[in-house]
Parts: sequence; structure tokens; C-alpha cells
Amino acid sequence: MRRLLLACALLALAACSPDGEPPPADATLLPLTITRGDGTSVRVEVEVPCTPEAMARGLSGRRELPEDRGMLFVTGDRGSGFWMKDTLIPLAIAFIDRSGTIVDVQEMAPETTEIHRPDGPAYYALEANGGWFQRHGVREGDAVRFPWPPDGAPLTPWDPASTLCETAVPAAVR
Repeated sequence: MRRLLLACALLALAACSPDGEPPPADATLLPLTITRGDGTSVRVEVEVPCTPEAMARGLSGRRELPEDRGMLFVTGDRGSGFWMKDTLIPLAIAFIDRSGTIVDVQEMAPETTEIHRPDGPAYYALEANGGWFQRHGVREGDAVRFPWPPDGAPLTPWDPASTLCETAVPAAVR
């Protein structure tokens, strides 16, 4: 009986682990691969916000983020600036152009209002834990491989009807 209780307690603890934390209801979690200049690759699970509200909220209010998790913003050709107001943890951001090339990487301090913008045109922005890109040897010029959409076309910013969000987020949330 004690073993059964111990097993249940360990299972409950594992379920509470930040690594098992699901994305918010208005986002979806997908794999992303970054190929470094030396040809090796690193994988990160990204939350993709599927509503304008989720995109505006981003990672603000989070007290932690699992090590190999981030959030991918589809900003489109209009680009976007990012700030850390109400964001409690340090983050790093990689700005990515339409072709999937990282054009800029920056570190962002928590709870600041400095606006972070890329040095060049960017279509996507990937936020991860502070120092993540440096720890994984990811830098400008590295290639991000998107497993979606299948035709290789860029995702459309804030498009609730996109296949990406349509299949992963309930219509009531979009």
C-alpha cells in the first residue's frame, strides 16, 4: 500500500513539473529546429499565440519557462518591437527573416520598458529563456526550420483561420 501511495505521489509531482506545463488555451505547442553554422542542430518547443490577445500577452506574468521552450511570434513584414513590462523572467529574443535566417539575437531584462527591435527586416521573433541562444551556440546567420505550413510559405500574422491554429486551438478561443 505504501508503494502505491509513493508511486501516486511521484506521478503527481511529475505532472506538476514545469517541463510538462501545457501552453495556454489560446496558443499551440510545436517543435522548431535551429541549424547552427557548423551544421549541428538544436530543438526547441515553441508556443505559438493564436489570437491577438495571446500575442500581446506573450510570456508576461510567467514565473518560469521550461529550459527548451519558447514562444514564436509571427509579426509579418510590418515587424514589431518587444518590451519586458510585466515579464518576470529574463528572456532572449531571436529575430528571424521570412526565409528562416536569424538576423539578430538580443538579451532582454525583466520588467523593463526598453523596446527591442531587430537590426534588419524580420518576419518572426522567437523568445526563450535569458541566455538560451548563447548556451546553445545559436547566433545570427543560423537557420530556423519550420515544420509548418507544408508548402513552406510564411505563416500569416494573427491569422485565426490558419491551419496551424485551426487544428490546435478550439474555435471558441479564436
